[in-house]
Amino acid sequence: MKRSAFLLSGLLCSSLLWTNGQAVEATPVDHPTIVINGTQQTLQGIITPSGHTLVPFKEFFAVLNMKATFNNDTKTVVATNDHTTLSLTAGKKAVLLNGKEVQLQQAPQIINGRMYVNLRFIAESFGGTVQFDQQQRGISIEFHDIESLTAIWANALKTRDGMPRYQMMSDKAKERFMQEQLHVNGEEGKFVIGVSSPWVVAFDFTIDDMTATITYKTTTSEPAFYQTKEILTFIEENGQLVVDDYQTIFEDQPIN
Repeated sequence: MKRSAFLLSGLLCSSLLWTNGQAVEATPVDHPTIVINGTQQTLQGIITPSGHTLVPFKEFFAVLNMKATFNNDTKTVVATNDHTTLSLTAGKKAVLLNGKEVQLQQAPQIINGRMYVNLRFIAESFGGTVQFDQQQRGISIEFHDIESLTAIWANALKTRDGMPRYQMMSDKAKERFMQEQLHVNGEEGKFVIGVSSPWVVAFDFTIDDMTATITYKTTTSEPAFYQTKEILTFIEENGQLVVDDYQTIFEDQPIN
């Protein structure tokens, strides 16, 4: 079964808060630190006076390579994966989750000209676990299903940041990864993966039980177009799904 790289579809591009046709401005109280699957993100969320966390949709979905469809006429966004469909309309706290109406406690808002939406509801709707550290003002989001982990793994090659991959590896895979990286890049570049050219422009993947097959589409400035295929094998280790093995099937195969 084919799973798109846009697995956790871009829900956060959802809604604006409109009053008499105008977006509402809100004053942020605090800027929490946001960590997704062990990696701190640069996106800047806010904690509203009511205590809810809102995040800018573009940055959040760039991290997870997410996408959704948005109807500008109705101001409605629909996000979906194999198990979940979520529909949000601008200015409304009522959303549809798998066809059933759910009421949000905090409406999405426009803040300083940018769209922000409720972080916890979105993450949990797509299978994430959210923890908030009140003292440190930190938010941790963990996605544990194979589809989400595969999307994060693939997106890491797109950004050339190996840390998200390392965070989801078994002890055996971590040892192999570190040996390979030190050999190629040395200590300073041990978490730099991939190459500057060709670079990843898109990917998709299929899931078969505990195995994921990823196909990357890459390009150069010429331009020339290529594809690379990789297979991941997952296991459970210490109660969590982790990548135990990763193999490149072919690399930089020309696309005619």
